[in-house]
Amino acid sequence: MVVDEKVKNIMEWQEALASYSDDYFFEIVRIYLGAVRTPFNKQNVVKLISNVLRKDENKKILLSYLTEDDVKIISAVKIIPGCTAKKLYQFFNSESVYEKLANLEDRLIIYHVKSRQDDSILLKINPMIRDEINMYAGPGVLFKNAVHVQKDESVSLISQEFIAALLSYVSDHGDCFKNDGSLKKKSHGELSGIFGENRI
Repeated sequence: MVVDEKVKNIMEWQEALASYSDDYFFEIVRIYLGAVRTPFNKQNVVKLISNVLRKDENKKILLSYLTEDDVKIISAVKIIPGCTAKKLYQFFNSESVYEKLANLEDRLIIYHVKSRQDDSILLKINPMIRDEINMYAGPGVLFKNAVHVQKDESVSLISQEFIAALLSYVSDHGDCFKNDGSLKKKSHGELSGIFGENRI
């Protein structure tokens, strides 16, 4: 049986939610379902939360509270390969990103899961609302004045999303280049950490 990619992502999100500590899980439950009698079965409660998020009216309410900063963080999570909290901090160059990220996780817009390749904690967009989120988030949010690049199917070395994200980083971090036009060591290291060594 072939499982649809979206279904696989939803299952991953549900498993991640059920793996949260009892205290943190209970706080999320209280926000979305109100008072729940204890003890309770986590898997059953996760299904109840999923049902809440399936309803269009609830999705609209959730999205209506997104701030400009929320959308920027979501956009970065969307386009940064293997996005982690550390990569977000490096990208935005701001300590406040941790608090804003935690708030997005509390609201079930972003979730975290352990990488299968290493011990890093990856950030992902909740698949229950990803389609709706895509109408708000993207590289254009991170760099609104980015120059539009005509797509050439014969050339696929870098994507428009990568270019926009790179320009956004440079815009936020000021002087990243040496006099000869090459990246400074610190900027090169941070960009390599965010996008991968082979892309910088």
